[in-house]
Amino acid sequence: MTRLGLRTTALVDAAFAFVLLVGTWDRLYDALELPSAHEPFYAQVGGAFVVGMAYLLWHAHGHPALEQSVARAAGIAHALAAGVAVAWLLDTGSGVGSHSGKALMLLAAVFAFLALLDFRIARRRRGQPLPAS
Repeated sequence: MTRLGLRTTALVDAAFAFVLLVGTWDRLYDALELPSAHEPFYAQVGGAFVVGMAYLLWHAHGHPALEQSVARAAGIAHALAAGVAVAWLLDTGSGVGSHSGKALMLLAAVFAFLALLDFRIARRRRGQPLPAS
């Protein structure tokens, strides 16, 4: 469960990092009907850091102390990202029925789910499996 959770989070982060790293490619943002970054540099730097987080998540399994610390850090980052997506949804005034509104709602939901998964992994005691829900 822990390995699958960490690897799933790593893959989602890697996909998100790709979107950030191609921040100067306006066609992708236009196709997704998302607002492009005013300064693509920040999006690309953010994408580079997300690649680092994805790498840590991918390789943390099997190292209990690292696993818990990385999962906790990822949980904080994903919770903040969910909040940012909700703030963008509210700030842009995108209708919930619009394509960009739906994309931001989906992004917020995915990040919130990943945050819950990360915090659950981080809460796990060393050497003990996660409780079944």
